[in-house]
Amino acid sequence: MELFREKNTLVLVLRWLLLPLLLYIAGQYLDGPPYRVIVRSLPFVLACFYLSIAAAHYLRYKSDLPLYFYLLQAILVPGGFVFAIQYYYNGGINTDFSLAVLFFVILMGTNAILYGCSLYPIRHQPEVPLAIKNYEINLYTRDQKGQQGTVKYHDHGATEPPTAIIVDGFSEDRYIDLRPYWQKIIEHQIDEFKTEITTYETIIKYGDTQQLVDDYLIVIKTVFSR
Repeated sequence: MELFREKNTLVLVLRWLLLPLLLYIAGQYLDGPPYRVIVRSLPFVLACFYLSIAAAHYLRYKSDLPLYFYLLQAILVPGGFVFAIQYYYNGGINTDFSLAVLFFVILMGTNAILYGCSLYPIRHQPEVPLAIKNYEINLYTRDQKGQQGTVKYHDHGATEPPTAIIVDGFSEDRYIDLRPYWQKIIEHQIDEFKTEITTYETIIKYGDTQQLVDDYLIVIKTVFSR
């Protein structure tokens, strides 16, 4: 917990360090060189990417969107904005890029709002833990071609789910631990979980040691409640 606080404080400090750069650029707009010079300056480009990365990092803590969305927000949006605004002020005002500038101004404005929100500490509200309301477990055999076969094990219910599956082997039962799968299912709130597993059993047949290998597919369906 202490390490998390230190890391969160460091990120917050890095966000606030962008403000002097933004104030410097704002001062140039108020009294400085022409706009075409400002939008091509290194501070302007750095500020656009810095701001967008900070906004994407903040949104990552507030939402659960796909990773590529944050990459687009942190890289494509400032890159497109810088490209459009530089060509807009290329040799005067180039109206051919008006729509592109307007589009990226809206996106950068959204990033700017998120950046402003990110300047304050993120308060992590305690969540009510999830509980499994219903579950269904199916263990399918797999043939040599990897095709799904028959059901080797089936279980369902509304009580405490099993932590292991025991299937018949050649000379002894085979134990399949489900605890890592339940942990992942609950942590990521997975409604339907699938994974392939392989079991091994060493036997002695006609004086020779042999290893039996069986492939299975586990399908776990869950319904959560708080």
